[in-house]
Amino acid sequence: MAYNFNRVINRRLPGKHNKWTYYPPDVLPMWVADMDFQAPKPVLDEMRGLLDHGVLGYELSAQAATETVVTRMKKLYNWKISPEMVIATPGIVKGFYTAARAICAPGDGLLMQPPVYFPFLKTHEQGGLVRQLAPLTATARKGRIDYEIDFDVFNAAFDSENAKTRMFLFCNPLLSDLHHFFISDHDSLFIFFRQCCHNNFK
Repeated sequence: MAYNFNRVINRRLPGKHNKWTYYPPDVLPMWVADMDFQAPKPVLDEMRGLLDHGVLGYELSAQAATETVVTRMKKLYNWKISPEMVIATPGIVKGFYTAARAICAPGDGLLMQPPVYFPFLKTHEQGGLVRQLAPLTATARKGRIDYEIDFDVFNAAFDSENAKTRMFLFCNPLLSDLHHFFISDHDSLFIFFRQCCHNNFK
């Protein structure tokens, strides 16, 4: 399906509260999760059909959607999960906030690697947790900044701030520069957790 990515759609409309009206006119808000491309026709057609139906009540998670998630996890990551393990949430932020409450107890450590998606940095407030930071290392390469995991820093942050690390929030890709961690990074993290967290993940 042909798509015109050069089309400019004005979103600075009176009475609208969005990223274009929130900031001063000289600010260019380049949010990743709120881009300024028109939704594709199949999505718009489906939404028009729902509006024409006229009843906008609650809708439960469809079995087809759950089965798609199960298939995708197996295909992309070789994760074998059942449909019963898939829980729908109203958004990713509510999802990891809920996970933190379910997994952690007050006083547990919550580890993350800034720069990260900014709601990560408030997750510890959801249940009296201790925020533990293992900042990524910025490296300039060919006119851009890349971020890498410094495992010495990561190791030092683990069980830091007088708290036992109970949960690790991994932001991939980084929204600060769209850096994507590769399989080698994932393998190194897995080896680290297998060595240091064996008792927590038996």
